[in-house]
Amino acid sequence: MIDRNKFKGTKTSVVKAQIKEGDALSPYKGSTDFHKIEEGANVLRVAPAHNAAHSAYELMRKSTLKVDMPILDDDDKETGEFKEYLKPIFIATTHGGLSADPIELYIHAVRQKVADEHKNNDEAKKVLGSVTGYRDRKGKWVWGILPNTGYVCYAWKTVGDKKNLGRLELNQTVTRKMDELNISEETNKAMEVDIFSDPDDGSSVVITYDKSKKGGDKYAVKVKAPPRGRGVDYQDFLESERVSDAQLEELDKKDPLHEMYVGVYKKRDWDLAISGLTKFDKVHGFNVFENEEFVDELNKLEEELAEILKERGDGEEEDKASPAPKKEEKVKTSAPKTSKKVPESAAGSGEFDTLTLRKLKNYLNTYMEEEEYNKEFTLPNLEKKDLIKWCELAKAEKNLPFTDADKITTDILAESAKEDVIVPDSEGTKNDDDLDAQIDSLVDNSK
Repeated sequence: MIDRNKFKGTKTSVVKAQIKEGDALSPYKGSTDFHKIEEGANVLRVAPAHNAAHSAYELMRKSTLKVDMPILDDDDKETGEFKEYLKPIFIATTHGGLSADPIELYIHAVRQKVADEHKNNDEAKKVLGSVTGYRDRKGKWVWGILPNTGYVCYAWKTVGDKKNLGRLELNQTVTRKMDELNISEETNKAMEVDIFSDPDDGSSVVITYDKSKKGGDKYAVKVKAPPRGRGVDYQDFLESERVSDAQLEELDKKDPLHEMYVGVYKKRDWDLAISGLTKFDKVHGFNVFENEEFVDELNKLEEELAEILKERGDGEEEDKASPAPKKEEKVKTSAPKTSKKVPESAAGSGEFDTLTLRKLKNYLNTYMEEEEYNKEFTLPNLEKKDLIKWCELAKAEKNLPFTDADKITTDILAESAKEDVIVPDSEGTKNDDDLDAQIDSLVDNSK
């Protein structure tokens, strides 16, 4: 017998925080559905999380890159030949807990290079088109490599007289509209529990898709209403909206979303990202991998990933990860390692010596937020020995040795994240007529 008590609706405060996190992370919004959101009305009953401590909606961020994958024979052995595939790749910060992501680092490096080399906005826009996306001569939208943000939940989709369970990816437009419906009619205030994921008192969401409309107007979102007419029993309707024990048992056999999207970034994801970025860089001639500072950042980030995987106990598994892209020789640079100058007096008791890079950075980031350093500076990439010294300074409440190079500057990605930009849909058409103008604005912000 299923234990209904472990399945709870997600608190609306958690949903709002997730939407805010997604908005801050992604300047462009996109989706790839598991359940198909078809034209017309789609009736979906969102499932609760497997664990009441988690949200019914998990944040998903990914970028799509072309990578060369090995061709396998009938015995699943590599033939030595490769074929190009479009691969969605998780973003390391969201899905692995890393301090940065290789794809976003690359985009940042390209933006800086373009801003330095092209002072004319129109020229810069054209050069950045392969990154941000652009419209070709036939008017079709060509996707770039900017990460897309979505939210994944389990849901039962009503098809005829059946309710089919599957995963559903919601774009940010739909998620916001769903959140706006979490308002109590009695108090006109936000409800404490999300009405769509509450298994007992929740309701189905009706997402109506109209591809003839533009932008966010393509999607109309409402709560499923009871049928009208004589002989309609409202209590019967409420009972039909309640998630049954049989449905919860079906859900319980599925893998929890939290285990599928949180802390799952692996060495294979890293290899795919580097392989795809290297290919992209060669095709478009940005030559970012010739930038020693960028390469050094990647190598440090790879070391951080290795530590995280070791903490997770994924080290042995990662050595066997396959199929991998074409093996690239690890990027090397002849540039000497650099580090921030830290006063020798910063040396302390050694309590930070055993902490991992991630924990050291988390400690510093928390301190920077409390002391409001984060309003003016970003934490630079430091060697572990210097991170330890900085932690000792923070514990002693002494000034951290930031330099002008660490000051926050206008960033094309950070600025664009504040814009409510809607990406093209899967049919290759642009959802917002003003997208070109917004890309112009991104270029302006990089100057």
